[in-house]
Amino acid sequence: MADNSAEKNSDSERDERVKKLEALTSVGLVAYPAKVERDYEIAAVLSDFAKHEKAAKDFNIVGRLRAKREHGNLVFANLEDASGSMQLVVSKKDLGADSFKNFIKFIDVADFIQVSGHCFVTARGEQSLMVVDWKLLTKALLPIPDAWYGLKNEDERLRKRYLDLLLNPELKELFRQKSRFWEVTREFMKVMVSLKWKLRPWKLPLVAPKLILSRLIIMILIWMFLCVFLWVNFGKNV
Repeated sequence: MADNSAEKNSDSERDERVKKLEALTSVGLVAYPAKVERDYEIAAVLSDFAKHEKAAKDFNIVGRLRAKREHGNLVFANLEDASGSMQLVVSKKDLGADSFKNFIKFIDVADFIQVSGHCFVTARGEQSLMVVDWKLLTKALLPIPDAWYGLKNEDERLRKRYLDLLLNPELKELFRQKSRFWEVTREFMKVMVSLKWKLRPWKLPLVAPKLILSRLIIMILIWMFLCVFLWVNFGKNV
């Protein structure tokens, strides 16, 4: 029953988003533009926040909207890319009445957007971006499951790994580490194979001892490879 209820809610949410997609297209907005402009990743902005705040210049960042909170003529949102997350402040005064209205009406959590603005610190001390312009990059037709309650079913978590990675930062970091490990391992094996063929033992004196040593080295490398493979894949509960 719970699964059926979740499916109905998802279908209802999708229908609402499809209606928004049709409505924003009818007013001249492009839901899936061909070009995007990005000056910095979010992590780069946050690492040099003081410099950007002092410069007070507008720049572009892009990402996925992970939260949206409306407070009268202000909207607070969280934009996330592969490097990190940053708070956006969308003001009717700075953005303009029409653009502000469209942002509230058409933009949902999970949409990909491009925003232009400058850095400032809120009254609560939050490093933020004051948005002066925005552009929809991709209209998401399905919401992101709730981080705590939306993806607890083990079977669904394994079938929808993309959602699991999206909702679980620790798992995403582990995935990056695994990717880096296999990249280094492949490069290491390439070097060793290349070295083996450059020092082919049958072209050297003492063929038998050299051949045995060469095979022993390869067996040790394979054993090490298998040990690390088993640890990475079964030593962590993922």
